[in-house]
Amino acid sequence: VYADVTRFYQNIGAMYDLPWVKEHRIRTQLKIFDELYQRPVYVGSHDFLYKTHKQGFLCNMVRNFGYFSLSSSFGFESIGLFEQDQPDLNKVILYDKNLLGEKIKYIFIEPIAIWRFVDNELNPKDGHQSMIACKAMFDVNNKTSFYKLTAEHTQYISLADWAVFALRLRAGHVFNRKFDQLHPNERFYLGGASSIRGYMPDYCPPFGRLRRPIEDQHAGLPPCADN
Repeated sequence: VYADVTRFYQNIGAMYDLPWVKEHRIRTQLKIFDELYQRPVYVGSHDFLYKTHKQGFLCNMVRNFGYFSLSSSFGFESIGLFEQDQPDLNKVILYDKNLLGEKIKYIFIEPIAIWRFVDNELNPKDGHQSMIACKAMFDVNNKTSFYKLTAEHTQYISLADWAVFALRLRAGHVFNRKFDQLHPNERFYLGGASSIRGYMPDYCPPFGRLRRPIEDQHAGLPPCADN
């Protein structure tokens, strides 16, 4: 059982791990989760742009074949996006206003393949790691179903005993009917130990130009912002 709670997010859930499935070396994890995230208008703001709420359960199975591993997650989740201090949220982040304030239920499956060939698992100095993942989200009401493909490659090159050059490339694409129906949680972000380390994984969103001004009284911007 775990709980991670801050002013901006709370992650609560429970997990149960099985190292074997009968006589097969298949690691299995069962998980129930409840995740809440409030997006601040800007760094240091006391007001929030929007709130996302995700609940569900999943089953993850992993099988290792030496340097190669296969895993697959499948389950059910409910995702909702709600306005906070900023009205007309759909005009700020490009989101279908008809989907605001309601939870969308998905059945999902996500197979992942990883090829990892490094000299040291904890502190690699030479080698590479490649990953490809495909996530399919099926809307129970058949409105916002989509498929998300992600590929990633990391190369480690030893320059000296004390220096390692690491290169990481990540690419992806989301196939769905309309971009404005894609939930913010499922869009591409930065963050994490292999990306921008000051942010948790997927917690560094893109900052684009606003489609309309944010009014001070709703966003809590300082007077110098001038709308």
